[in-house]
Amino acid sequence: MADLRQTAADDPRYTEHGQTQRRLKDDSKMVEDSLFALSKRIPQLSSMVNREIGLVNHHMEKALGGFGDRRTDEITSNQQYVMTSFNNLALMLDEALQQMQQSMAESQPGSGNCQKPGGNGKPSPSPSAGDMKRMQDALGKKLEQMKKSMGEGANSGSTPSEKRKLSKELAEMAAQQRALRQMAEKKGAELNGAGQGAGNGFKQIAAEMEALERQLVNREIDLEAIERQREIMTRLLEAEEAERIRGEKEERKSRTGRDLDTPPPPSLQEYLEKKESETEWLRTIPPELEPYYRERVNEYFNTLGNDYIPQP
Repeated sequence: MADLRQTAADDPRYTEHGQTQRRLKDDSKMVEDSLFALSKRIPQLSSMVNREIGLVNHHMEKALGGFGDRRTDEITSNQQYVMTSFNNLALMLDEALQQMQQSMAESQPGSGNCQKPGGNGKPSPSPSAGDMKRMQDALGKKLEQMKKSMGEGANSGSTPSEKRKLSKELAEMAAQQRALRQMAEKKGAELNGAGQGAGNGFKQIAAEMEALERQLVNREIDLEAIERQREIMTRLLEAEEAERIRGEKEERKSRTGRDLDTPPPPSLQEYLEKKESETEWLRTIPPELEPYYRERVNEYFNTLGNDYIPQP
């Protein structure tokens, strides 16, 4: 792909590049067969394998079709799509291998992550928004340094060795971004599982991360990628703050009781005013009231003095 970009349309080597493209397409059939065989044994991989292999075949065919009229831009664009799909498949295989190795390690006696004697049986907690923000920030610093390096390389002319190093670093960054995206997807699913819709923010973060991951795979380290990184950091900062607030709400706190000067509801206010008028009326009863009734009235006033409010 890199050689083709530097080859003029009237260069005799153009035909050789077309032959190389044909050979790559034929050789990819072996990769396709191997991946389909693997997906049959691991059903979870089948949907991704089918999708990415389908894209590989589609874009390889379109790249080959461009060699007849020597449409370099069209060819290299399709070759880049092929690289993206192959990188996605490579990352998928790497993750599958890591999960298998982890499962084997957890199955050993004494492991702290399995449900066997010697283990604690507790699943590992998902990373917090703050953890993801720190990891994304570290990746962002690499991204800015990478943009600076690529800009200098464009001006001074990179050697093949430097290009290989750059490709390796970009692949590692894309893998790191993919891992962070999966963390965000898992966190969003966990929060939405509680039925409160609190994970929607993480779904948006994961979508932005996926777009940045695609840019890393396609070597699109430009101002748009830097802006997307900043947008991800802003959203993670908001998620971290929301996480802190949720923690405060869930935490039980003891509070000293205090009198609240709140107005009574209208119905109760009307009742109290009526009782007050009755009290004033009782206070006007003549002193000649018989002792039995006077005692009853005094008991009533004493009850009111104890802040007793009868129910209406």
